[in-house]
Amino acid sequence: MNDIFSDDQLFALARAGIEAESFLRTPLGKDIVETAEIEVRRARDALERVDPDDPGAVRQAQFAVAVPRRALEWLLGIVEMGAEAHRQLRDKEESVDG
Repeated sequence: MNDIFSDDQLFALARAGIEAESFLRTPLGKDIVETAEIEVRRARDALERVDPDDPGAVRQAQFAVAVPRRALEWLLGIVEMGAEAHRQLRDKEESVDG
């Protein structure tokens, strides 16, 4: 990541990660995560019951699983990218100080 992003971009990524993590700790963020997890479980249950000979129903059921799962992955990905950007900035500072 460090070879690709400038320090300003790393700071922005780190800030976005902190903001996303803070959001996920709010009541709204917790509710979104909980709702997405419930939707994934419900969709997986429906996927297990779908007629395997009905490709349209299978695709629809797979999509119903994928959407809330992807939303969670995006939010957690922002947190992870922010943490990685922070580590790189810290390592860069330590290498200058060291």
